[in-house]
Amino acid sequence: MDLTLRVARASEARGEHIGLSMMARRAVAIGAEFQAESEPGEGTRILPSFQLPIGE
Repeated sequence: MDLTLRVARASEARGEHIGLSMMARRAVAIGAEFQAESEPGEGTRILPSFQLPIGE
């Protein structure tokens, strides 16, 4: 289990919610862009984007 996952589990055990920030960190770690859109009563839309390497 990597350190990021251990930190997330410890934070959740303390009642902290870190899901979006964890997703954003992981996206940045693989060179992706991360965008989250949220409207009260409408939910949250997660929009990660990245380019796949072709022919490397």
